[in-house]
Parts: sequence; structure tokens; C-alpha cells
Amino acid sequence: MTERFGVTVEPGVEIHVAIDGPSDGEPVVLLHGFLGSGEQWNANVEALVDAGFRVVRPDHRGHGRSTNTGDEASYTFEHLYRDALAVIDGLIDETVHLVGHSMGGLVAELIATRDPERLRSVVFVDCSPLPGRGDSIRADRVRRFLGYRLGVARLIRWTSPVLRHVKTGSAPDRTTVDRKEGLAGLERSVSSMDPAAFVAFGAHLNEHDDLRPAVRTVELPTTIMVGEFEIARLREGAEALRDAIPHATFVEIEGAGHSPNIEQPTRFDEALLTHLSREPGRVS
Repeated sequence: MTERFGVTVEPGVEIHVAIDGPSDGEPVVLLHGFLGSGEQWNANVEALVDAGFRVVRPDHRGHGRSTNTGDEASYTFEHLYRDALAVIDGLIDETVHLVGHSMGGLVAELIATRDPERLRSVVFVDCSPLPGRGDSIRADRVRRFLGYRLGVARLIRWTSPVLRHVKTGSAPDRTTVDRKEGLAGLERSVSSMDPAAFVAFGAHLNEHDDLRPAVRTVELPTTIMVGEFEIARLREGAEALRDAIPHATFVEIEGAGHSPNIEQPTRFDEALLTHLSREPGRVS
């Protein structure tokens, strides 16, 4: 049965966390991507629990059931980094396996490079250490278009038709039903998302620093996953991670796009469990 907790990370900000599995299992912390929530890992929980792991799924601030601050300045990658550490410190009294997807992968990169002693291992899923494109003009247009006056309903109405036509790295053979279900899940996530978070993180993803010098220091057991049909920019990012961390295992998830844990959960689970079966410790 899923246990739910609220971790207060600063005054007025609480991070919602779902935990499944045995209390004595090795903890696996799953960090979701932009627009998502901890529910994006629903299809993967059972396999991990059956293998004896304790599965920890926080919602980033401004996402899911976590606090919506309404303040764009409170939504930075530094905030997400500190939030994730607060969850680990508050609910887990041992080192963890850390898995980060997309924006959650950027957070995982920060933790793996700054606080490796907190981790047993790390998995980067469809994420990139490459610098953002730095298109501040486009980011400013998005900010002006959305602003704070847009309600969540209008945010969904604007987002959904765009996502229906944009190239999101989905596998070309996914059925219409699969796509509709995936979009419905995304719309549920967006419906609870803070519009200020939408604007801020959208801009930060476009403007973040080059993390390659930092990730070259990673000595933890590492796996890098990327969907077979990921868009070129993020595939380039996954390959940059591989080049920066030579000891890492590189896995392409067949038949998946940007979200292999959702699009090909069985293949994703197999790759993740293979990673988790490694001997713990740093790579020499």
C-alpha cells in the first residue's frame, strides 16, 4: 500500500512524497520531469517493489500534490535540488539509488556531482548536461503570454492542442489510444501545476548552464537511458553524458521516445533492475 508524506522544505512549501515497498528495502528515489508528477512512475512501481526495493516518488514543487507558490522566483533548479535533498534527509536514513527523468535528470546531475556521498548509484533518463539554447527572447514571449493571470483551465486549453501536434519524441508506432492516454495523463498533471512553475521551469530548461565539466567527476555506478525515438537535441545530450562519464552503461530503450518508463515500461524496468543489481560503491 502506498504511504504518503509531506516534507516541509521551507516555510510554506511542502513536497508531497509517495512511498511503496518494504521499509528495509534499498531506497530508489524517482524524480519526474517537467509537467509531470510522481504518478509518471506508476507503471514501474510494482516491478521495483517485487524486487525488494523501497520506491520513493516526490512531486516537484509546483507539480502534482506539492505546494504551488505562485512565485516564479521560487522555481529554479537550485530549489529542486534542495527539495530533493530535504526529502532524502527527511524520510530516508541511508544512501539511495537516484533515478531522474528529463528535468528530474538535471536535478540528479546536480546531486550526483555535489553530494555523491548521499547516493548508491544514479540513473539519467532522457536528460542532458548540455547548456540551454539561451533563447531569452522566446522565453520572454512565453512569460508575457502566460503571466500570472492565466488560470489553470486556460493553461490546459493552450497546452493540449500544442502538445497534440508537437514532435515530443514519441515512438512512431504508438497507437492513437496510447497517445490519448499519455496526453490525458499529462493534462491531469498540468491541471494541478502552478502556472508560475510552467513559465519559470520552461525558461530555465532553455537557459541552464553547461553541466558537462561537473558530471565528468561522477564516480558512482551510472546508467544512462535514452528512448530509441528521442528528439535529436536530447539524444545528443544523452551521448554527451556517455562521453563525460566513460564508465557509465548506455542503454537505448527500443520502441520508446522521451518517456521510456511510460512508453515501454517492461523494457525500462528490465534496464533499471539490471542497473540496481550491480555491486554498490564507486567505480575505480
